[in-house]
Amino acid sequence: AGSLAPVGMSAAQALVQMQKMKTAAAAAEFWASDSVSTYDRHVILKQLCFTKHVSHASIASAIIAQILQQPDTTRLSCPWVLLLCVTVARTHDPAYLEQIVRLKSSWTDLSMAVDSNLLFEFSPKGERATAVEDTVAWAKSRHFPYKGEMGEVIRAMILSYAAQYDSDVVVQGWERYRDESSFSKRFDLNERELSNATLSGY
Repeated sequence: AGSLAPVGMSAAQALVQMQKMKTAAAAAEFWASDSVSTYDRHVILKQLCFTKHVSHASIASAIIAQILQQPDTTRLSCPWVLLLCVTVARTHDPAYLEQIVRLKSSWTDLSMAVDSNLLFEFSPKGERATAVEDTVAWAKSRHFPYKGEMGEVIRAMILSYAAQYDSDVVVQGWERYRDESSFSKRFDLNERELSNATLSGY
């Protein structure tokens, strides 16, 4: 039957294969496997973030899950985790909020890669102009979907950042992501630098 990926498969071909897989988890496993080069993993993250496809948010979420489970073995340059976070935050689906909080509360390098503004992209009213106030009210309400220990962690992080800035910062922060050409330029596909990347940088 041959291996999953033919030798010399391009990043674009690998992404098409990922989009066709039955589950996002299978796509994330394929992305992390030896079938995809470390450099191509970065190319795929750019494509997930900057091209639109119905599967991209769920694939990005599954890759985040993979990173959270196996940060020591994930071959990826740490700042690039932000592309995954923006891909899921763009949906405004609160199901993804927990993953952003888990990344933000993990070990230092990963935490630094995640923009705290993204915590306020899941506001139930969907208005960035009041996102901080709306998210705080939601987190304190009985309608907040996260319960138990994880709910407390998420609520504490939201309240902590809400105390540091207001919704204007969220509006300005998202403008930087909306300007896709300059946002994309922050993630330079330098093959020499990225070919041996690891999350820890070592």
